[in-house]
Amino acid sequence: MARPGFFGGTDPVNFFVDPYQYATCAPLLNYPDRPFPAEARYRPEVAAAMPTLSDGGCTYRFRVRSGFRFSPPSGAPVTAAAFRRAFERLLHPTRARGTGGHMGDVVGARAYQAGRAKRIAGVIARGNRLTIRLREPSTTLPARLAGGVFCAVPQNTPIKVAGVEQIPTAGPYYFASYAPKRRLVLRRNPNYGGTRPARFRAIDVDLDVTEAAAEAAVLTGRADYATAPPAGRLAALDRRYGADSAAARTGHQRYFSGPTPNLQFFVFNKRRPLFARRSARLAASAALDRAAIAASMPYPSIVGAPGRATDQFVPYGLPGFRDVAVHPLGGADPATLERLSGGRARRAVLYTCNYPPCLQQGRVARRNLAAIGIDLEVKAFSFAEHFKRLGTSGEPWDLGYFGWIPGYADGMDYISSFFAPSVSGMSLLGSVPDAALERRIRAATRLDDASRARAIARIDADLARSAAAVPVATTATTDFFSDRIGCQVHQPIYGISLGALCVRR
Repeated sequence: MARPGFFGGTDPVNFFVDPYQYATCAPLLNYPDRPFPAEARYRPEVAAAMPTLSDGGCTYRFRVRSGFRFSPPSGAPVTAAAFRRAFERLLHPTRARGTGGHMGDVVGARAYQAGRAKRIAGVIARGNRLTIRLREPSTTLPARLAGGVFCAVPQNTPIKVAGVEQIPTAGPYYFASYAPKRRLVLRRNPNYGGTRPARFRAIDVDLDVTEAAAEAAVLTGRADYATAPPAGRLAALDRRYGADSAAARTGHQRYFSGPTPNLQFFVFNKRRPLFARRSARLAASAALDRAAIAASMPYPSIVGAPGRATDQFVPYGLPGFRDVAVHPLGGADPATLERLSGGRARRAVLYTCNYPPCLQQGRVARRNLAAIGIDLEVKAFSFAEHFKRLGTSGEPWDLGYFGWIPGYADGMDYISSFFAPSVSGMSLLGSVPDAALERRIRAATRLDDASRARAIARIDADLARSAAAVPVATTATTDFFSDRIGCQVHQPIYGISLGALCVRR
């Protein structure tokens, strides 16, 4: 397998949501190796059953199944302490401020993060019993625990800011060897106690390869699988090997692309005059050509495909998504824009990153906003400088680019993280507190999964219609296989399921 670009390491606490995390992780609850819509329904994996609730929904109790053991060379049984350690590593005070913010409602989490306690008071492990206590009721905890950072890890696993390499894991595969920026080898975990697939004995990954070299390796038979082929080659690969190709009609599709839950959007600085007005935000949101912005989104070595245009905060496929089509994805018609513009010439400043796709998105936004009389100045910075400036009080920006990788696969993460600081402990940059909206979000956190999804869908639609911010696209994956590989399953939360892959018969 050839994997170009950045790889964040093998420590689950530092993982992005990716196929390697999915292949090696064993959480209490997990998502099946199946495509939409089954992928959005978590189910017990290391947990023996769904948790029992008490104390009005503030206390969750899990029983850990027997039969799970850590990969070689450990072989130790997985107990409740393995999950307590995952909490401790995620929330440890040596990690970046705000890390693990979606677990801020666990009793004792804030004291532990601040260094005032040696343990998280609300996470209690005794044998195969794990108890988690929350400060207030929330039905989102199971979805949060199904995220990959809550992989079981041995209870003596060290805590290091940069991560610890080759930690024994309890999933279908484990990291048998890792040479940073060079090579990664996954092997089937002989101690895995679950039912998820692991059809290949080993998966050998070349990390020292370019996008072009990865594609060439598959075409010449030197590799079976390449992620992120060159952006300029995607259309040709799709025509020849994609879902609508002649190859696919004979059962030999080799190129796959699917959405991810990573959201790209623009935020308004409502503390400055221009976008403090709802009418100006609506006009800007309607003017943006989301399809053109999505088409400019191939980030080499990070995501390979043009994004999926959207005008909503909850991505396609996640609980809480319901398509309401608030704005035309190609931008509103001239008559609508003229009506919304107000007929006044104005100036605005966009802060964005200095990466080529960000600059292209800025050019699209500048062209679009000119149609409603806004002269947009684009100011680009390094990623670190960009987000530092967005978070600095008094910085003179009106529109800011933002990207969001979810903490857990539920629409609530997007809504509460952006618009409910009292729930998430976070706030959307440039936002103004909205007490009524926070009450709606807080009420939704107490509903069962199906009711919460419906409530989030209604809130999502209202936010899109009010132009609280401007969601424009979700990212997408690209995967290219040799002809001998089959059984591809695109799991929309994690991407291609490595364990499900097989050799064609």
